[in-house]
Amino acid sequence: MTEAKALGINISQSCDQFLRELVRNERERRWQQDHADFITAYNQTVADEGLPLDSWRWF
Repeated sequence: MTEAKALGINISQSCDQFLRELVRNERERRWQQDHADFITAYNQTVADEGLPLDSWRWF
């Protein structure tokens, strides 16, 4: 901590930022885990049938 202070690093701000990122990553991981079956099924549908409304794309 002494070195961080000497370098002008705001420790509490750094900890808050780290915790926000940690929470965001954990929420994302849990969402992906909770929806893994749907994601797999959707990816398989896209692989089999292509993207929805793909025939309407002009680019």
